[in-house]
Amino acid sequence: MNQDQIEALEKAMNHFWNFNLSESENILLPHISKYPLFSLLYSDIAFVKSVLTETKEDYAEARNRISECKKLARGLQLSQKPLYLQQEKDEKKSGNGASSTTTPGGAGSSIYTKAEYLISKLIYAETMIMKGVIEFKAQNNIKACIALKNSWKQYYQAFEIIKDLPSTFPIYNHLVSLANYGVGIFHFLVSVVPPQYMWLIEGIGFKGNRMEGLKEIKASSDSPNGIRTVMSKVALVLLHVFFFEDYKQSEPLIDQLIKQYPQGALIHYLSGACLRKQGKIKESTQSYSIACETSSQLKQLQLFIESELGYNEFLNLNWSAAETYLAKFLSETTSSGFKAFIAYQLALCYEMQANTDAATNTMKIIPTFVRKGFDFDEFSGRKSAKYLKQKGYREFDKIYLSASLLNEAHQFDESIKILEKSFEKRNEMTHDDIACAEYLLGSNYQLLGKKEEAKKYYLSSLSHEKQITSDYFIIPYCNVGLAEISFSEDKKSDCKNYIKKAKGYSANQYDFPSVLDWRVRKVAQLSNTDV
Repeated sequence: MNQDQIEALEKAMNHFWNFNLSESENILLPHISKYPLFSLLYSDIAFVKSVLTETKEDYAEARNRISECKKLARGLQLSQKPLYLQQEKDEKKSGNGASSTTTPGGAGSSIYTKAEYLISKLIYAETMIMKGVIEFKAQNNIKACIALKNSWKQYYQAFEIIKDLPSTFPIYNHLVSLANYGVGIFHFLVSVVPPQYMWLIEGIGFKGNRMEGLKEIKASSDSPNGIRTVMSKVALVLLHVFFFEDYKQSEPLIDQLIKQYPQGALIHYLSGACLRKQGKIKESTQSYSIACETSSQLKQLQLFIESELGYNEFLNLNWSAAETYLAKFLSETTSSGFKAFIAYQLALCYEMQANTDAATNTMKIIPTFVRKGFDFDEFSGRKSAKYLKQKGYREFDKIYLSASLLNEAHQFDESIKILEKSFEKRNEMTHDDIACAEYLLGSNYQLLGKKEEAKKYYLSSLSHEKQITSDYFIIPYCNVGLAEISFSEDKKSDCKNYIKKAKGYSANQYDFPSVLDWRVRKVAQLSNTDV
């Protein structure tokens, strides 16, 4: 690519991250049939749309663009491969390296051949990733596995070459950005994959490396104006916040991204999620509101953002305000994503406003939205079945709901007050009720840093294990909480035992097994415990 084309690509990338998708497409369109980098970004736009909307039309468009990009990249890769291999062989004989800088057409022209070969190889890998994600969402798991395996092979082969290239190499920033992002994402995600997806990892045929993956993603994010530089920064934010809970590392990155892309709906969406994870609900709502304002080019994204605004109102126990957002999402969405969970939230809003008929009718439709293997969906399905079986919510159910939402919103003291008050009617509570209340008290005290109180309630909750009839989640979750506390107190033997109990519990189905597995793996890694 010449300088004008490089500048055009950078301009298109800037429009993409500022969520001016049509403007980005207009810049890309004249170049997509010739230059794989342009074709890749053009595919990215359709891919994002299809994953969000899940409509047949958007999936068809995404598949078409990805196919064309794959065809272009693969064709260039295969056409350049014989020349590249021959040039590498000749250079080894002559002693000249890849940094040769003679003019195109001479011996140094090999660097241009090499650059084209590598960029096409990496972009081919990117198209296979996108294909794999689409197949996985369609639950075509075997096809997804094959696509991801092919992608990994291409990434790794290119990565091994690129890591030794000089920074003066043609399109070096894009090569480094793509290679490190691809290899890094694979290394990290494979290291934390839930057990139910281990068959996929076995199909790909390699092991993860969490810290090496983080290092590689960081290297991609440091590559100036690379095609995956911003995506790598987004990935780093997600990993720091949702895996390591390291907000000091994530906040500067988010601030930098917001400053660079003030109209970036996806960036503000990310900011809202990270702020909510920290319990900063007011600030989260502000970020989500900006995201909603800047996402006008894609209605489905706006609906997702509005559902997040509804979630924030839900956490604040503002049932009526939450209902407005959630009902709109449910009636207008084209995506199956979180449909079951949002319907469950909406039903609870009705219930908490004493609109039992609306709550019941909404609970009845939840099973039609449940997707197998999705934690939030299966949780919503179990909860709706329980609600319908007992024909509504008992008084304690309402108390526990409010207390659990306040816990998630980091209003721990308020959550504790509600739970302690519930014990005034202890004689009316079932073993499940008492165990759940004590578990949540333990969680509140643990998050407040009051370890002794937390341990007391976790252990008391576990004392009801044999009497529990439905809320089995408290058993592994109390154990992982105790494991985390034991680790913080340097009680390695206790930590190991609690990890084994949490990890080994499989007697009954329980809520959010992937979240539990995430916590278990984290404390196990910190304590050097095999899981």
